Amino acid sequence: MKGIRLERLRKELFKLASSAYTFSISDERLSSVRISNLKITNDLSLLKLYYDYTDNSISRELMQELMERSSGFIKNQIAGARIMRRIPQVTYHYDATEDKASELDEIFAVIQAEKRRSYEEDSDGDDYEEDLNFFEEDYEDYEDDFDDDDDELDEFEDGFDDVFIDDEEDDF
Repeated sequence: MKGIRLERLRKELFKLASSAYTFSISDERLSSVRISNLKITNDLSLLKLYYDYTDNSISRELMQELMERSSGFIKNQIAGARIMRRIPQVTYHYDATEDKASELDEIFAVIQAEKRRSYEEDSDGDDYEEDLNFFEEDYEDYEDDFDDDDDELDEFEDGFDDVFIDDEEDDF
């Protein structure tokens, strides 16, 4: 099947499956299902539905079983919409993207808390005073180094006072 037509069919099937699980399903446990992605093969024989759900009281295994039982419902919805001649085989796959994102958020929160704690430990008032004293002492040593250099330069220049250059003697 051509790429544009296949993409259009995929979008229609996505809308159909999403609205069917949201509004038309009779089992209340499946009303919290959200279709996150849908893939269909080029020969239209296999339809993969990726889902997640918001009802935390239902285990992942039970939800997978409920979704597989509802495959007849989805096939009837596809047949009723008359968008395909043949009804594909439907498989369900749990989409763990939200779970992974929440795990990453927790990791980032721990890292942020550790940064704050280390900053608070380092930012005591005593440390600032010690740092200020250290810099003042270091600056005084720096000034002393320059004073020593000035004394050496004066001694160097004193050695040249004995030499007198007379420009008038060099007449050519």
